[in-house]
Amino acid sequence: MAELLTAQGLGKRYGGEPVLADFSLALPAHARVALLGPSGSGKSTALRLLAGLDTADAGELSRAAGCRVGFVFQQFHLFGHLTALQNCTLALRKVQGLAESEARERAGAALEEVGLAAHADKRPAALSGGQAQRVAIARALCLQPGVMLFDEPTSALDPETAQEVLQVIRALARRGMAMVLVTHAVGFVRDTVDEVLFLEAGRIHWRGPTADFFAADAPPRIRRFVEAHQA
Repeated sequence: MAELLTAQGLGKRYGGEPVLADFSLALPAHARVALLGPSGSGKSTALRLLAGLDTADAGELSRAAGCRVGFVFQQFHLFGHLTALQNCTLALRKVQGLAESEARERAGAALEEVGLAAHADKRPAALSGGQAQRVAIARALCLQPGVMLFDEPTSALDPETAQEVLQVIRALARRGMAMVLVTHAVGFVRDTVDEVLFLEAGRIHWRGPTADFFAADAPPRIRRFVEAHQA
């Protein structure tokens, strides 16, 4: 199966200090991968390299022809003076050059997909944190990506609103959207993801099927991580 996204031996340094080394990933269509690990292990750096938001100091990154990548940040990064609909149409009009009517139609469909069609005319200040993050997801979906990247999309949310966002991501997974997630929601990972990469100290410490990650005979370091995040 042809990969949508392929990373081979990616490395990154900040201020001369290595934060990621020898990161490799092949992401076929419909695959769902989680990057797990302690804080500072290089997960978000890996995701930003996959998105093209940062440039790797080593290794190679390639994408299938025509494959766009959507990115959802921990913070919502919505424009406060624009409505939910306008936040979604902005890139469509300014970057892709779509006509206003076509941009509004595509944005409206994306907001409906995340359950926010009734809130299209609200500005971010009038939305809950979970709703704002769902607008951010809709904005990414408007670009019709082949791959979605999520960088701890629920870490800034309370448990109830976090579940709203996870339900949307779960629905995207069910419809076959390829995705890579950085998250600490291990219950969500168990139910939704196909493969886990566990990072530590900037390197992939373990990788394998999700079932193996949560298995009783997983390596001790993996079991400790799972137990700590299920407490």
